[in-house]
Amino acid sequence: MKTLLDVPAKNLSTYGGHGVVKQLLIPETDDEFVSVMTTESKRYILGGGSNTIIPDGKITTKVISTKGLKSITFEGDEVRVQCGVMLPHLIKECSARGLGGLEFLASVPATIGGAVRMNAGAFGREIGVYITKMTVLSADCVVKDLYPPYNFSYRQGTEDVVIDVTFRLDRTTREECERTLKTCVDLRKAKQPKGRSVGSTFKNIGLGAGYYIAFLSPVVTVMYLDHITDSILKGIGEQVYSMVVNIADAALSVLLVLILIPLMGISGYAVVILAMELF
Repeated sequence: MKTLLDVPAKNLSTYGGHGVVKQLLIPETDDEFVSVMTTESKRYILGGGSNTIIPDGKITTKVISTKGLKSITFEGDEVRVQCGVMLPHLIKECSARGLGGLEFLASVPATIGGAVRMNAGAFGREIGVYITKMTVLSADCVVKDLYPPYNFSYRQGTEDVVIDVTFRLDRTTREECERTLKTCVDLRKAKQPKGRSVGSTFKNIGLGAGYYIAFLSPVVTVMYLDHITDSILKGIGEQVYSMVVNIADAALSVLLVLILIPLMGISGYAVVILAMELF
């Protein structure tokens, strides 16, 4: 196992940074990985460094890098991969052998361990459907082999620490794999900004949060005045009248929500808030 001292964060994260990792441990076998994971009670695990922001200053907690676990073993239509293998490298090796299926993850800057932990996906597909076996280290430091079906969901994979994974891929041709790979890479390049980032940048379809903030901003003053008026009514002994008005307001709000949200989605809810406060 390698040990590196005072490693700059800019070399460990896709985002970069100005921090320094005091001690970086790099196991090179499964046994070394399991050993350091079970003996070091206070540690961070670092894969490809995407979705990771390392704080400034010196990181005194030991960091365990999976980058030394990079074995790939092919057997027929299956491939066994250690957790530190980068996705783009695995996809390239699979394409060269005419094994397709994972091209949709091309250019995703993640290791296999990180990708499986979050059930990485793109273009409506997810990595979990290709897994036939996982070797993991559980929270109580027990090595386990797991088989389908897995309880994966959107961006939620295993909660255990991934050691290695076996995939069953689609037998095709090298040329077909390369065509699919190029299409996926081109799509990602067209949609992702240039320069360093935490991994991937996503754009929500439809209206963003800024639109709704601007749309509802006139209501803020009215909401404040409504609260003041309600307090005044209670202060002069008009609690019953205030309660009647509030009940009627709540009932009408519920009715409008039931009508407008199925028709307009979140925009319908924004209209209800605006209408009830202004009128």
